[in-house]
Amino acid sequence: MKLKVPNAIIDLVNLTKAKPILKVEIAKKGNLLYGSKEKFEKFSIYAAGIYADTKFLYNDRRNTLEKKIEARY
Repeated sequence: MKLKVPNAIIDLVNLTKAKPILKVEIAKKGNLLYGSKEKFEKFSIYAAGIYADTKFLYNDRRNTLEKKIEARY
């Protein structure tokens, strides 16, 4: 199989190992290069669900980092 994408920068990601935040970004902004649209739509739904389940962890981490930064200044 040969893809023609002249002068494009492409990031390849193993979706089975990607973190939830990256999966949801791929689902929102990514372009399907190979595979079925139906499977990509199922992946998008899965990514949204797994991200929703872990979003509080990302928010806690962000809040902790912001507090540490504020404490320094």
